[in-house]
Amino acid sequence: MSNSASGSFVVVSDFHAVKWPLQKVKEHYIKEYDKVYILGDVTDRGENGRGKDGIRLLQEIKELSEQYPEKVVYVPGNHDSFVYLYGTTGDLSAKNCLTRNHGEDTIKDIENMRRNNPEALKDLLTWLGNQPLQVMHQYNGKTYALAHAFFNDLIYSLNPDFNLKTLTAIKNQTARNLGEQIIWFRKSDNSYNPEHVPADVIEVVGHTPESAREGYNLDLNNSRGGRTKVICVDGGIVYEDNMLKYDGGQSEVRTVNGYHQDTSSMIEDPNLLDIIDATSFEDYSTVLEAIKESAIKHGVEQARIVLTEIANANDDWYIYVSRDNRDAMRAMGDDQIRLMLNSIERPYDETSDTVNRFLATLYDNDAEFKVIVDYQAAEENKSASEMLNPPRQKEDTKVYGKTTSYSMPIYS
Repeated sequence: MSNSASGSFVVVSDFHAVKWPLQKVKEHYIKEYDKVYILGDVTDRGENGRGKDGIRLLQEIKELSEQYPEKVVYVPGNHDSFVYLYGTTGDLSAKNCLTRNHGEDTIKDIENMRRNNPEALKDLLTWLGNQPLQVMHQYNGKTYALAHAFFNDLIYSLNPDFNLKTLTAIKNQTARNLGEQIIWFRKSDNSYNPEHVPADVIEVVGHTPESAREGYNLDLNNSRGGRTKVICVDGGIVYEDNMLKYDGGQSEVRTVNGYHQDTSSMIEDPNLLDIIDATSFEDYSTVLEAIKESAIKHGVEQARIVLTEIANANDDWYIYVSRDNRDAMRAMGDDQIRLMLNSIERPYDETSDTVNRFLATLYDNDAEFKVIVDYQAAEENKSASEMLNPPRQKEDTKVYGKTTSYSMPIYS
């Protein structure tokens, strides 16, 4: 499911055996964007300085890209070239590169797979070798050119599917150097040919940690005599425990461990944006799960009561929610939930109007909640609109939850 605008995208890079960025991709970005690009280098370094679990992280990304082939794209980098060369041929220079770049555990994990699960290693390396080193993405009238370090327009025009397998097979050293520029280039260290820089695009890369480019302009002269804007999403995550992402805005966005404060600005529903901006996507998701559970077990009216009781600061709201969801909502705090409701309140709203608008927003943006409402509407011979906006009760009337159990096999 995606709540995002069609064609929206996010670019991240250089996880270097740190696990939480991939969790953020799985828990949030996969829902918030139509396309997720990971620009390579997920192995080596890591919290132990040896690349512990980096190969497993690469396997998880492979599995994610196979589960969502139209959504998740992995674009390899220079550390991936070490893994590919050493894994496929045992190349000693690649092994030395891994050792020098804090990949001792990467070597160990490759050798363990070679001994104990050679088919899995072969599958991983085949997948890695076939991933494109350069991709283009169009969104909202703009073109974005993505690569790990440098987008070479000449190579892309000749072969848009240029990959590690093709790169490692090149015998001519001049041609090989040109291809390796895609995964190795740093403006502060290397020269480049402006004829190879695409014009009328925004280039998005990783590879150069934020600390190594501080105060440095990464923009490049291009083939038309102008300048191509370059965005870099390598936040040096191993050193700073934060990463950068880019999703089509004016610049990179900082994202941190343990708190989801960087929700896509491309979500179309303004009510949903207001709700998330009032607290966070994580808090919204917590409330969403509790509301769905209440609606499944006792009906949509029960979910409405939970929100109404919280809006009215009635401490008894928790009796309508199961223990796990109750504890999660209590940990978040009633005030946070009221902030969400207040964020979409309109002038002259009664509490019931705001609560109904909240439920309608969930219906419009969550596929599971839509199924729940539609199912119950059919059972009661009503429309979804009647379920979400029932006749207003008198202000002095307290409505308590139904005891009817809606048992739907797909969610029970």
